[in-house]
Amino acid sequence: MNSSLLKLILLICGIGVLGFRPMAQIEVPMERKNGILQIKGKANSIPMSFIFDTGASGVTMSSVEYVFLLKGGYIDDADMLPPKTFQTADGSVVEAQQFILSTLEIGPRTFRNIEVGVMTNLEAPLLLGNSVLEQLGNWSIDYSRAVLILGERKGCTNPRAFNYNPNAMTDDGSCEFLGCT
Repeated sequence: MNSSLLKLILLICGIGVLGFRPMAQIEVPMERKNGILQIKGKANSIPMSFIFDTGASGVTMSSVEYVFLLKGGYIDDADMLPPKTFQTADGSVVEAQQFILSTLEIGPRTFRNIEVGVMTNLEAPLLLGNSVLEQLGNWSIDYSRAVLILGERKGCTNPRAFNYNPNAMTDDGSCEFLGCT
């Protein structure tokens, strides 16, 4: 099909100019406590505040939160994993119980089946580490405003559409198909 004919079809059908939509940004508020940035999330629908920790390999919590989730029925025996060895920020090595968190919500994103390590230290903070941070996609932090900025790739997610965007994470209703409807 030559380009003149394609332009004519597009003009007749009212499709117009095709292309990718720019990335929209989503801002997720953070809190600064004692100089540390924390982000509110939900662990199996239970609100919790996590330290946003790029130095942590995974998600961890203290046995206090773990027992709360267990006694409340938010996790059960089927979610348990074998213990795993962790190295803490001070360099010490500890063995910790692990379990699978069905859902972890951070801002508009929901992560599923997240491995969580349980620290025996009752005062251990909830850490949101790289096992989740790597799944956030493009992100940055505006430290002056204490905001996590998530890049959301919107576009056409239908591979049969003329303007299919394989990098889109959210369909924005822009899919266009050749032919008149």
